[in-house]
Amino acid sequence: MQTNFRGKTLTREDVERAMDRFDREFRDNFRRWKIYSVKHNDKRYPPKELLRLLVGEIGSLSGGEPTNRYFRDLGFQIGMGKSEDELGVPEQIVAEAIDTSLSLEADLEEALAANLAQLEKGLRLYEEQSSFGRQFDAKAAGRIDLLAVDSQQSI
Repeated sequence: MQTNFRGKTLTREDVERAMDRFDREFRDNFRRWKIYSVKHNDKRYPPKELLRLLVGEIGSLSGGEPTNRYFRDLGFQIGMGKSEDELGVPEQIVAEAIDTSLSLEADLEEALAANLAQLEKGLRLYEEQSSFGRQFDAKAAGRIDLLAVDSQQSI
């Protein structure tokens, strides 16, 4: 089983080695924990930090599904951040807050896409063959929520 992250092939064994390294070198002092975690052997790991350990600098990679899918591809389960004991907040409350946040983001994206010309005259969603300007896959750069072109056809 393997997956590809920005041109580098990753295996489940690679991820498990990164987890071992995280446990040895970073777990006790790691403070940049966000919302999601990769679950393995009754432990949780921060997905972005695992990717950094695997490939080095990852830039401004989006969290959530754009990051988690690499671990799902390798058969890992994704959970909500640290354990409930570590967070002090039940997972259900965190999950509901994330759902609300994602709903607000989707609503904002919808409103912006429908009203691009109000932002700038002649602005419209990018469109080329089978590619469209919503949730645009910019390959190694990641996903772009909205990609637009102006009246001079500049992106």
